[in-house]
Amino acid sequence: MLVHVQCKPTMRRSRVVADSFANGLKVNGDEIVRTNTHIVSDADGIMAYSSRHNAMFDQYRRKGKFTIFADLGYWGRKKADSYDLGCHRVIVNGLHPNKYFRQNYSSDRFDELDIKIQDWKINKDGPIILTGVSTKACEFYKYELMEWETKTLEEIKKHSSREVVFLAKPQPGLSLKGTTNGRNMSYKELIRKSWMVVNHHSHSGLDALIEGIPIYNYMGISKEMGISDLKYIEYPKYPEDRKAFFADVAYTQWSMMELYNGSCWNHIKNEVLPRCA
Repeated sequence: MLVHVQCKPTMRRSRVVADSFANGLKVNGDEIVRTNTHIVSDADGIMAYSSRHNAMFDQYRRKGKFTIFADLGYWGRKKADSYDLGCHRVIVNGLHPNKYFRQNYSSDRFDELDIKIQDWKINKDGPIILTGVSTKACEFYKYELMEWETKTLEEIKKHSSREVVFLAKPQPGLSLKGTTNGRNMSYKELIRKSWMVVNHHSHSGLDALIEGIPIYNYMGISKEMGISDLKYIEYPKYPEDRKAFFADVAYTQWSMMELYNGSCWNHIKNEVLPRCA
């Protein structure tokens, strides 16, 4: 199999993740081509770090070829200047793995993360946490800055009189009229004391589920675990299968060593791509 591996050379994380994934391809006996400027006509698919490569992804999709999108992991993330860059999510044919990732995998990978799942909490007087959309995501989803947050707040207010605490991402200086700004509050404490976490697609949905707080996800990997519509915001969903869900999520993210030694690509090549064909 021939895979086009693309990165932004000036961005360390993008470069190192791409280099590691490329080595994993070689370990599995597959071929790579490296270019950051054009589609490779005879490649079977493309791997690239960050949604900023979506124009290139679209060209491959139109030809019926696979795309592999890599970005910060759901758990085990580390700063860009750390020696070990931590875990990264590696997603096939999209930015979210919703179409293929629920496979009732063993919990071994999730257990290795040593994350304690908290009991469900019912904070009857708790606020609703509304998390913002990053500028990069706004560009990708074609939103004006604060557009989704404003419309979502309007919908929340139709169905609940609770306080809404707004957490901007990633610009903590942003505020949203009609909410309490959470920029000076502890993120984890806010979640733990909340009624529900409402977000577009971000990791805060997973963080809330771990802490035993119900969610609403507009899209993204956690969507199925929350209420389907904001009109149900006073009637949260408390799924019983969180451990099984987290076990499956853990099979969509990989350590730097697993990218490098080919474990990630072996899983995608032999288990994921056949399901996505």
